[in-house]
Amino acid sequence: MNEMMHSGRARRLVGKLGGFGGSVLVNGLISIAVVPIVIAAVGAGMWAGVAIAQAIGSFVCVVVTFGWAVTGPATVAGLPVTSRGSYFRDSLASRIWLALGTAPFLVALVLLFAPGDHAADVLAAIALVIPALGASWFFVGEGDPRRLLLCDTLPRAIGTVSGAVLLLTTHSPLEVFSAGQVLGAGVSAVLGARSVVRRHPGAFRLSLGPDLRRLRSQSHGMVTAVTAALYVNLPVILAGIIVPQQAAVYALVDKLQKLALTALGPVFQVSQGMVGGAPEAERVGRARLVGRTAIGVGTAVAVLFAALGPAGAHVLSGGVVSPPFALVVALGIALGSISVSAIVGLSCLTALGAVREVAVSTVLGAIIGIPAIIAAGLAFGIVGIGIAAALSEVVVTGFQLIVLRRRIAASLRREPVPPLLGSPTF
Repeated sequence: MNEMMHSGRARRLVGKLGGFGGSVLVNGLISIAVVPIVIAAVGAGMWAGVAIAQAIGSFVCVVVTFGWAVTGPATVAGLPVTSRGSYFRDSLASRIWLALGTAPFLVALVLLFAPGDHAADVLAAIALVIPALGASWFFVGEGDPRRLLLCDTLPRAIGTVSGAVLLLTTHSPLEVFSAGQVLGAGVSAVLGARSVVRRHPGAFRLSLGPDLRRLRSQSHGMVTAVTAALYVNLPVILAGIIVPQQAAVYALVDKLQKLALTALGPVFQVSQGMVGGAPEAERVGRARLVGRTAIGVGTAVAVLFAALGPAGAHVLSGGVVSPPFALVVALGIALGSISVSAIVGLSCLTALGAVREVAVSTVLGAIIGIPAIIAAGLAFGIVGIGIAAALSEVVVTGFQLIVLRRRIAASLRREPVPPLLGSPTF
């Protein structure tokens, strides 16, 4: 009987990995095809402007999502089905206000820091923010890769491809490409929210006071997400400011890193459901197994990225850009650390009630990483930026692994867990 249960669980796990892998495959193929098209059509410099604008948009997207992408999947996995709809509707109301409030700052930051076509850059940034109003994290929490693919991934992919095809075949301005991305992102946000609301009906209303007060309960998830997004996206922005002549080189390797993270998405998504969706008595054992697996995954990812990164950069840029090998190695180490953190922090620690410690780890990484990125960039250019970015990610991951080990040990001894670094509040 136990063997049958384990076999069934394994089949479901493989099925979810394969299902979420469909979205990853679509996103990866689109990026691999589109980036060379844009570089060939408008040049590496103009593409770098779009890449920097997208980094700004990614950061603002995290602010608008306000931690729901961090804590949401595990929370949804553990909620009764009857409570999931109200959880999503409440989050959507709060996120709408945040989107309206951050819009002026988004435009100002893009106009200030992105070096390319201003209209195209602003549109590219908006296309990265709109998904914050969608339901992708909710589908992950439900363990529903089919809806993630149909309601989120495909509409965004179709918008991006449409813009790239017009750019290539009609020699349209770069704004057309970015506008296609905006359209696809808008459709995906509408379809995602509609899917959730139709299956979990209930009243939806906007009320500024309650919607903003609700954000207080998301403070730890927000701190985790915003600080992590800051030092993940800051390096490419600083590369455009400190060494603008090398911005396209850094942006390309950064794009490779994000493609690799996208490819690992199914692993992260399934792991969030594995621990958070388990009965409370089984969560510590699941977390220990998932944590050990995370270390192996992160090590393999770092080695593979360092080995294959130069060839990937050649393919992605159409042979136009050749990054320094030291930069590829540094971002490979950063990628491996991010991979471990995505599993240990968002899957294990969040499910074990250590959301505050996850927030502390990201703040610690930002405190160390942001000054290091600026100083190393001024001293050593894009290679220095890459090494400092890797350092910040290693700090975050190391802290989270220590917390996980202490949590598991205390749980086995049935003792309370003392705070690792005092009791900071956010």
